Amino acid sequence: MQGLRTCSIAITETGAGSDAAGIKTSARKTDAGWLLNGSKCFISDGQWSDFFLVSAKTGEKEISMFMVDKGLPGFTVGKDQLMMGLRGTPHLELYFDDVVLEPLTLLGEQGQGFKLAMGALNVVRLAQVGARALGKASHVLELMVNYVNERKQFGQKIGDFQLVQQHIADSVIEVNAARWMVYKAAWMLDQGFDAREQIAMVKVYAAEMLGRVVDRAVQLFGGMGFCKELPIERYYRDARVYRIFDGTSEIHRTVVAKSTLKKGAVLFDVHR
Repeated sequence: MQGLRTCSIAITETGAGSDAAGIKTSARKTDAGWLLNGSKCFISDGQWSDFFLVSAKTGEKEISMFMVDKGLPGFTVGKDQLMMGLRGTPHLELYFDDVVLEPLTLLGEQGQGFKLAMGALNVVRLAQVGARALGKASHVLELMVNYVNERKQFGQKIGDFQLVQQHIADSVIEVNAARWMVYKAAWMLDQGFDAREQIAMVKVYAAEMLGRVVDRAVQLFGGMGFCKELPIERYYRDARVYRIFDGTSEIHRTVVAKSTLKKGAVLFDVHR
Protein backbone atom coordinates (compact mmCIF):
# COMPACT_ATOMS: atom_id res chain seq x y z
CA MET A 1 0.00 0.00 0.00
CA GLN A 2 1.51 3.33 -1.12
CA GLY A 3 -1.17 5.73 0.07
CA LEU A 4 -1.17 7.73 -3.15
CA ARG A 5 -4.95 8.23 -3.37
CA THR A 6 -7.17 10.12 -0.95
CA CYS A 7 -10.82 9.49 -0.13
CA SER A 8 -13.77 11.01 1.72
CA ILE A 9 -16.65 9.31 3.49
CA ALA A 10 -19.96 10.18 1.82
CA ILE A 11 -22.90 9.36 4.08
CA THR A 12 -24.74 12.61 4.83
CA GLU A 13 -27.76 13.59 2.73
CA THR A 14 -30.20 16.49 2.91
CA GLY A 15 -32.73 14.21 4.62
CA ALA A 16 -30.25 12.08 6.54
CA GLY A 17 -27.87 13.87 8.90
CA SER A 18 -27.75 12.41 12.39
CA ASP A 19 -30.09 9.68 11.08
CA ALA A 20 -27.45 7.96 8.97
CA ALA A 21 -29.81 5.04 8.32
CA GLY A 22 -32.36 7.35 6.70
CA ILE A 23 -30.48 7.71 3.40
CA LYS A 24 -32.24 7.63 0.01
CA THR A 25 -29.20 6.93 -2.21
CA SER A 26 -29.57 3.43 -3.65
CA ALA A 27 -27.51 0.83 -5.49
CA ARG A 28 -29.34 -1.73 -7.62
CA LYS A 29 -27.63 -4.99 -8.49
CA THR A 30 -27.14 -5.64 -12.21
CA ASP A 31 -25.39 -8.21 -14.36
CA ALA A 32 -22.43 -5.82 -14.63
CA GLY A 33 -22.28 -5.02 -10.91
CA TRP A 34 -24.27 -2.14 -9.42
CA LEU A 35 -26.18 0.95 -10.58
CA LEU A 36 -25.85 3.87 -8.16
CA ASN A 37 -28.39 6.72 -7.89
CA GLY A 38 -28.85 9.50 -5.36
CA SER A 39 -27.00 12.41 -3.82
CA LYS A 40 -24.84 13.39 -0.85
CA CYS A 41 -24.08 16.72 0.81
CA PHE A 42 -21.57 18.33 3.21
CA ILE A 43 -18.84 15.94 2.05
CA SER A 44 -15.67 17.25 3.69
CA ASP A 45 -12.50 17.47 1.59
CA GLY A 46 -14.42 16.21 -1.45
CA GLN A 47 -12.56 18.63 -3.69
CA TRP A 48 -9.27 16.87 -3.02
CA SER A 49 -10.51 13.28 -2.91
CA ASP A 50 -9.81 10.75 -5.66
CA PHE A 51 -12.63 8.45 -4.57
CA PHE A 52 -15.45 8.26 -2.03
CA LEU A 53 -16.83 5.68 0.37
CA VAL A 54 -20.52 6.01 -0.40
CA SER A 55 -23.35 4.55 1.65
CA ALA A 56 -26.32 3.31 -0.38
CA LYS A 57 -29.43 1.24 0.14
CA THR A 58 -29.17 -2.21 -1.45
CA GLY A 59 -32.47 -3.40 -0.02
CA GLU A 60 -35.51 -2.17 1.89
CA LYS A 61 -33.68 -2.28 5.23
CA GLU A 62 -30.16 -2.87 3.94
CA ILE A 63 -27.25 -0.44 3.56
CA SER A 64 -23.96 -1.21 1.84
CA MET A 65 -20.76 0.78 1.27
CA PHE A 66 -19.19 1.36 -2.14
CA MET A 67 -15.87 2.74 -3.32
CA VAL A 68 -16.76 5.26 -6.02
CA ASP A 69 -14.08 6.90 -8.17
CA LYS A 70 -14.42 10.57 -8.98
CA GLY A 71 -14.92 11.10 -12.70
CA LEU A 72 -17.07 8.06 -13.41
CA PRO A 73 -19.84 8.67 -16.00
CA GLY A 74 -22.94 9.93 -14.20
CA PHE A 75 -20.98 11.08 -11.13
CA THR A 76 -21.20 14.87 -10.76
CA VAL A 77 -19.45 16.98 -8.14
CA GLY A 78 -21.75 19.83 -7.12
CA LYS A 79 -21.20 23.12 -5.36
CA ASP A 80 -19.02 23.76 -2.34
CA GLN A 81 -21.37 24.71 0.49
CA LEU A 82 -19.87 27.83 2.06
CA MET A 83 -19.82 27.67 5.84
CA MET A 84 -19.79 30.04 8.79
CA GLY A 85 -16.59 28.33 9.91
CA LEU A 86 -14.17 25.63 8.70
CA ARG A 87 -13.57 27.74 5.62
CA GLY A 88 -10.30 26.00 4.83
CA THR A 89 -12.16 22.76 4.08
CA PRO A 90 -14.50 22.25 1.10
CA HIS A 91 -17.92 20.68 1.80
CA LEU A 92 -19.26 19.40 -1.50
CA GLU A 93 -22.50 18.09 -2.90
CA LEU A 94 -22.26 14.82 -4.88
CA TYR A 95 -24.76 13.52 -7.44
CA PHE A 96 -25.05 9.98 -8.80
CA ASP A 97 -27.12 9.41 -11.94
CA ASP A 98 -27.03 5.76 -13.07
CA VAL A 99 -23.36 5.40 -12.11
CA VAL A 100 -22.16 1.94 -13.14
CA LEU A 101 -20.05 0.26 -10.45
CA GLU A 102 -18.03 -2.93 -10.82
CA PRO A 103 -18.70 -5.78 -8.36
CA LEU A 104 -15.34 -5.20 -6.63
CA THR A 105 -16.40 -1.68 -5.58
CA LEU A 106 -18.59 -3.16 -2.84
CA LEU A 107 -16.74 -2.64 0.44
CA GLY A 108 -17.14 -5.60 2.74
CA GLU A 109 -20.28 -7.71 2.52
CA GLN A 110 -23.59 -6.61 1.10
CA GLY A 111 -25.80 -5.16 3.81
CA GLN A 112 -22.91 -4.50 6.22
CA GLY A 113 -22.40 -0.89 5.19
CA PHE A 114 -24.15 0.70 8.16
CA LYS A 115 -22.11 -1.40 10.59
CA LEU A 116 -18.88 -0.50 8.76
CA ALA A 117 -19.79 3.19 8.75
CA MET A 118 -20.67 3.31 12.44
CA GLY A 119 -17.47 1.49 13.37
CA ALA A 120 -15.37 3.97 11.40
CA LEU A 121 -17.30 7.00 12.62
CA ASN A 122 -16.75 6.03 16.25
CA VAL A 123 -13.00 6.39 15.78
CA VAL A 124 -13.52 9.57 13.74
CA ARG A 125 -15.62 11.10 16.53
CA LEU A 126 -12.96 10.39 19.11
CA ALA A 127 -10.01 11.60 17.01
CA GLN A 128 -11.38 14.34 14.78
CA VAL A 129 -13.99 15.71 17.16
CA GLY A 130 -13.00 14.80 20.72
CA ALA A 131 -9.20 15.03 20.48
CA ARG A 132 -9.30 17.92 18.01
CA ALA A 133 -11.69 19.91 20.20
CA LEU A 134 -9.38 19.26 23.13
CA GLY A 135 -6.32 20.45 21.20
CA LYS A 136 -8.05 23.59 19.98
CA ALA A 137 -9.34 24.44 23.44
CA SER A 138 -5.89 23.93 24.94
CA HIS A 139 -4.36 26.22 22.31
CA VAL A 140 -6.98 28.93 22.83
CA LEU A 141 -6.57 28.69 26.60
CA GLU A 142 -2.82 29.28 26.26
CA LEU A 143 -3.55 32.38 24.18
CA MET A 144 -5.93 33.56 26.90
CA VAL A 145 -3.39 33.06 29.68
CA ASN A 146 -0.66 34.92 27.78
CA TYR A 147 -3.01 37.78 26.99
CA VAL A 148 -4.37 38.34 30.51
CA ASN A 149 -0.80 38.31 31.83
CA GLU A 150 0.12 41.15 29.44
CA ARG A 151 -3.01 43.26 29.00
CA LYS A 152 -3.33 46.07 31.56
CA GLN A 153 -6.38 48.05 32.60
CA PHE A 154 -6.82 50.34 35.61
CA GLY A 155 -3.08 50.15 36.20
CA GLN A 156 -2.83 46.37 36.59
CA LYS A 157 -2.85 43.17 34.58
CA ILE A 158 -6.39 42.02 33.85
CA GLY A 159 -5.33 38.57 35.03
CA ASP A 160 -5.28 40.00 38.55
CA PHE A 161 -9.05 40.54 38.48
CA GLN A 162 -10.98 37.70 40.09
CA LEU A 163 -13.73 37.54 37.47
CA VAL A 164 -11.08 37.11 34.78
CA GLN A 165 -9.43 34.43 36.91
CA GLN A 166 -12.75 32.57 37.03
CA HIS A 167 -12.79 32.33 33.23
CA ILE A 168 -9.24 30.95 33.30
CA ALA A 169 -9.92 28.49 36.12
CA ASP A 170 -13.13 27.16 34.56
CA SER A 171 -11.32 26.65 31.25
CA VAL A 172 -8.40 24.81 32.85
CA ILE A 173 -10.76 22.52 34.75
CA GLU A 174 -12.85 21.71 31.70
CA VAL A 175 -9.88 21.14 29.38
CA ASN A 176 -8.36 18.68 31.83
CA ALA A 177 -11.68 16.90 32.35
CA ALA A 178 -12.07 16.51 28.57
CA ARG A 179 -8.51 15.21 28.25
CA TRP A 180 -9.12 12.38 30.71
CA MET A 181 -12.36 11.47 28.95
CA VAL A 182 -10.52 11.28 25.62
CA TYR A 183 -7.73 9.18 27.18
CA LYS A 184 -10.24 6.78 28.76
CA ALA A 185 -12.13 6.21 25.50
CA ALA A 186 -8.87 5.76 23.55
CA TRP A 187 -7.60 3.28 26.15
CA MET A 188 -10.82 1.27 25.86
CA LEU A 189 -10.43 1.06 22.09
CA ASP A 190 -6.80 -0.03 22.47
CA GLN A 191 -7.91 -2.79 24.86
CA GLY A 192 -10.54 -4.00 22.39
CA PHE A 193 -13.50 -2.88 24.52
CA ASP A 194 -16.75 -1.44 23.19
CA ALA A 195 -16.36 2.31 23.76
CA ARG A 196 -19.51 3.59 22.05
CA GLU A 197 -20.99 5.19 25.14
CA GLN A 198 -17.66 6.69 26.24
CA ILE A 199 -17.11 8.18 22.77
CA ALA A 200 -20.64 9.61 22.82
CA MET A 201 -19.81 11.27 26.16
CA VAL A 202 -16.56 12.63 24.73
CA LYS A 203 -18.37 13.96 21.66
CA VAL A 204 -20.85 15.91 23.79
CA TYR A 205 -18.47 17.15 26.47
CA ALA A 206 -15.45 18.04 24.32
CA ALA A 207 -17.55 19.79 21.70
CA GLU A 208 -19.44 21.88 24.23
CA MET A 209 -16.30 22.51 26.28
CA LEU A 210 -14.58 23.94 23.21
CA GLY A 211 -17.51 26.27 22.66
CA ARG A 212 -17.34 27.55 26.23
CA VAL A 213 -13.56 28.07 26.13
CA VAL A 214 -13.56 30.04 22.88
CA ASP A 215 -16.51 32.10 24.11
CA ARG A 216 -14.50 33.05 27.18
CA ALA A 217 -11.56 33.89 24.93
CA VAL A 218 -13.66 36.35 22.95
CA GLN A 219 -14.78 37.92 26.22
CA LEU A 220 -11.28 38.25 27.66
CA PHE A 221 -9.77 39.58 24.45
CA GLY A 222 -12.58 42.12 24.34
CA GLY A 223 -12.95 44.12 21.13
CA MET A 224 -9.85 42.52 19.63
CA GLY A 225 -11.39 39.09 20.16
CA PHE A 226 -14.16 40.16 17.80
CA CYS A 227 -11.77 41.46 15.12
CA LYS A 228 -10.41 39.65 12.08
CA GLU A 229 -6.92 40.81 13.01
CA LEU A 230 -6.67 38.04 15.61
CA PRO A 231 -7.57 34.35 15.13
CA ILE A 232 -9.93 34.29 18.13
CA GLU A 233 -13.03 35.08 16.07
CA ARG A 234 -12.15 32.26 13.68
CA TYR A 235 -11.80 29.77 16.52
CA TYR A 236 -15.18 30.98 17.79
CA ARG A 237 -16.85 30.37 14.42
CA ASP A 238 -15.13 27.03 13.85
CA ALA A 239 -16.12 25.73 17.28
CA ARG A 240 -19.86 26.00 16.74
CA VAL A 241 -20.16 23.10 14.31
CA TYR A 242 -18.55 20.65 16.75
CA ARG A 243 -21.93 20.31 18.45
CA ILE A 244 -23.50 19.40 15.11
CA PHE A 245 -21.30 17.25 12.88
CA ASP A 246 -20.69 13.54 13.48
CA GLY A 247 -23.94 13.36 15.41
CA THR A 248 -25.49 16.27 17.27
CA SER A 249 -25.14 16.71 21.02
CA GLU A 250 -28.80 15.78 21.35
CA ILE A 251 -28.31 12.47 19.52
CA HIS A 252 -25.30 11.51 21.63
CA ARG A 253 -27.09 12.44 24.85
CA THR A 254 -29.84 10.08 23.77
CA VAL A 255 -27.26 7.32 23.19
CA VAL A 256 -25.81 7.84 26.68
CA ALA A 257 -29.22 8.01 28.36
CA LYS A 258 -30.59 4.87 26.68
CA SER A 259 -27.43 2.91 27.44
CA THR A 260 -27.46 4.04 31.07
CA LEU A 261 -31.11 3.02 31.52
CA LYS A 262 -30.22 -0.39 30.07
CA LYS A 263 -26.80 -1.02 31.65
CA GLY A 264 -27.09 0.97 34.86
CA ALA A 265 -24.21 2.06 37.09
CA VAL A 266 -21.52 0.38 34.97
CA LEU A 267 -21.39 3.59 32.90
CA PHE A 268 -20.58 5.86 35.83
CA ASP A 269 -19.39 3.76 38.79
CA VAL A 270 -15.83 2.41 38.47
CA HIS A 271 -16.58 -0.36 40.98
CA ARG A 272 -19.24 -2.00 38.78
